Amino acid sequence: MSLALLPTNELNNSMELIIDTLSNIDDKYIKLTDDVITTYISDQKFDVQFWNLYDTIDLIEAKQRYEITKDIESYKRSTRRKAY
Repeated sequence: MSLALLPTNELNNSMELIIDTLSNIDDKYIKLTDDVITTYISDQKFDVQFWNLYDTIDLIEAKQRYEITKDIESYKRSTRRKAY
């Protein structure tokens, strides 16, 4: 269950899908999904912003895109200087 990598607005639907899938495999998974729901979704013993990484990943990717763009622009400037 990679709930930490999903957008927060998709957590409930994803958990429903996980519960449906796992309960068809074996009833022992119902206890696991109940614990996950209690701990992370309904009672939220841990705040979603603490354990969900979706927005963090987006920030990291944005920073990497910025760094790549900056490197490309730097390369372009250096080649232009050499050309003149």
